[in-house]
Formats: sequence, structure tokens, C-alpha cells
Amino acid sequence: MFLIYKNRGILIPVYLFVSNLGILILLNFLSDSVGGIFKHEIDPLITFGFGFMLAGTWTYLKRNIYVKTDGIRHKVDLINSFFFIEMKFWAIFFWAVGLIFLILAIYSVSNPNLPSGTG
Repeated sequence: MFLIYKNRGILIPVYLFVSNLGILILLNFLSDSVGGIFKHEIDPLITFGFGFMLAGTWTYLKRNIYVKTDGIRHKVDLINSFFFIEMKFWAIFFWAVGLIFLILAIYSVSNPNLPSGTG
């Protein structure tokens, strides 16, 4: 596979994968140990919504590189990009996709008898 990145940009797919995997592991743990509302089947849209929002937050917090010299942190002006898109824009994209997933999950819960679209 061909990936175009600069500096920390290669971490974008890692953040997305680890965030979604972490949410899935957390839900599985809560289902097994706590039970209650976590025992029921949870819509995958909710899982991916929170996973994308967590990835967006993680990407936003790690977008800059700092170097510590003489006890003082200095920001290094490097471009961190993945497929020519900077990390701050990936964070906004992940937040937007996560929010869309959560809105779709709320909509599907409030309208359980939606037509499937298949005739």
C-alpha cells in the first residue's frame, strides 16, 4: 500500500485504529464485568462515533512537536501531514465523522422501523 506522509503524519491511521479498538475493548469489558445497560447489543454507529471522536482528540493533541532545551519547551515548526492533509485538519475530519455517526445512531434509535431500501 502506498502511503504519503510527512513526519508524524504516519500516526493518523494508527490513532484511528487504536482508538476504535480501544472503544471496542472497553465496551466488551463493561459488558462482561458491569453488565446492566452494557449487556445489550450496542449499535456499531455509536462505537465508531466515539472511536472517531477519540481519534480526533488524540490527533489534535499530538499535532505539534516540542523539544525541551534547558528545561524550556520549544515548538518545532514541522509539517505533519498524511496524504498532504495536515494533522489539525484530520482532527476536524475525525470529529465531524464521529459526530455524523452519533447523529445517525440517535436517528436510527428514534426511528426503529426505517425502510431498509431494498425492494
